[in-house]
Amino acid sequence: AGGRSSDVGVLMHNVATAYAIAEALAESKPLTSRIVTVSGGAIVRPQNVEALIGTPARYLIEFCGGTVNTPTRLLLGGPMMGHVVQSLDVPLIKGVAGILALTDHEITNPQASPCIRCGRCVSACPMGLVPLEMANRSKHGDFDGANDYGLSDCILCGSCAYVCPSHIPLVHYFQYAKGHLNSQTAQSKRMQYTRQLAETRQERIDKAAAAKAAAKAAKANRRKRSPAKTEKSPQGES
Repeated sequence: AGGRSSDVGVLMHNVATAYAIAEALAESKPLTSRIVTVSGGAIVRPQNVEALIGTPARYLIEFCGGTVNTPTRLLLGGPMMGHVVQSLDVPLIKGVAGILALTDHEITNPQASPCIRCGRCVSACPMGLVPLEMANRSKHGDFDGANDYGLSDCILCGSCAYVCPSHIPLVHYFQYAKGHLNSQTAQSKRMQYTRQLAETRQERIDKAAAAKAAAKAAKANRRKRSPAKTEKSPQGES
């Protein structure tokens, strides 16, 4: 916690990313498609499909024979880290490795109950964090406090929520808190950039004013140093 693997000279990528890098370097091929797993009890023919980035989920499901019945839940991603979507027209993006159309028998909707502080989430966290404390602070809007407990190091793997006996939607709290902090960071950067632009403009104006004043003073000094011009008298002319 508190750093990245690159800080110690280690770079980790999944298979799809490594493959995309190899194609980009060896064949100069941009990332325009990826392998997607279309599965779930509602899919007629579950399979892996190579699809173009931007393809609607509806087209991929139809390619796999459609659905046996209306899916109860549609996920983009895996069963633990995937995001619930409400429409089949959601496009495929480069970070989506799967589309799951789940039935009633494949999902459960248990009612969340108060945390019993059993510590299972702490034991399950691969990053060594304390999810119960991060969730408690995120729930009450203390996002900075959640970040103090390592929210920025959370990889949203869903392990904590999976083992939670109270069925607390821990990952949802973390996603919300991360989104809020990211929004704050982006706003702070915009304000800082605007302030820098204003300061740069003021410096430019001050320099122009100083240069103008210096030129005016130099001109005045030249006038003082130059002798006064006198005209010849017309007397004595015949």
